[in-house]
Amino acid sequence: MLRAYIDTNVWSRPFDKPSERIIKETDAVFKILKWAKESKLVIVGSVVLDVEAGNIESWEKRVVVQRVIELFVSEKTLQIPSAKVEEIIKATNLKLPDAAHLACAAQLGCKYFITCDDRVLRKGREIERLYGMKVCSPVEFAEEEKWQQRLKR
Repeated sequence: MLRAYIDTNVWSRPFDKPSERIIKETDAVFKILKWAKESKLVIVGSVVLDVEAGNIESWEKRVVVQRVIELFVSEKTLQIPSAKVEEIIKATNLKLPDAAHLACAAQLGCKYFITCDDRVLRKGREIERLYGMKVCSPVEFAEEEKWQQRLKR
């Protein structure tokens, strides 16, 4: 089964102030969650995701995001592979939280890392080359041809 890690900013996206980009990304997030509900996709998470969701300032947004994560994340790692985090920081120059998310996703055998973070998206080719994990936005993931072919099987 295809495994994907969804970054905190994606889980929060449906609750952000609407813009054209946010509306498109929100629609894609709902498609992704639908696929997970239909058991066509496994969504995994980590303690890093839990910590970031717990730090969302708005109480209402924090509670809803945490609940949605609980409903859709079917597997989670509670250990952060620190050596892999350091390796990712050195290789990509990403900051600690992003590198920790990516390290956990790699540890969980994810083929996709879904994010709305432009900085992480710009490092996507480099991350894919180094770790075999495709970095994409929710819109890109929802439209990816290879993924669509897997859905049809």
